[in-house]
Amino acid sequence: MTSPNATPPPVMRSSTRLKKIMSWVKSDTDAFVFWLNGTVGPGKSAIAQTTADLCEAEGFLFATFFFGCPDPTRNNAKFLITTLAYQIARAIPAARQSIEHVFECDPLIYTQSMETQALKLMIEPLQ
Repeated sequence: MTSPNATPPPVMRSSTRLKKIMSWVKSDTDAFVFWLNGTVGPGKSAIAQTTADLCEAEGFLFATFFFGCPDPTRNNAKFLITTLAYQIARAIPAARQSIEHVFECDPLIYTQSMETQALKLMIEPLQ
């Protein structure tokens, strides 16, 4: 999902990791998280952005959030849950009604703990 604030990702040097990730995405595994880590510079951001683009093109993607050091709105988790909830609401009409209801009942939900935000804005609407 392309954000208006997204910075262009660096060019990918190798597709080995991407193939492994896409294989995981398409598998029936019970693992809900694929942890992509490494030192600065080997292309994690490019792989993550490319993976998101491929997943969106294939209809697997509901939401993304990329942390970015220079951007104060993306260098901490403060906006993580609300950003993902907004994107989920746009992608899944049935979840949208539930998410809108949360904001109507608690306009300051974004000030609650991340656990509460995740429960009310993502987990419950997707059940």
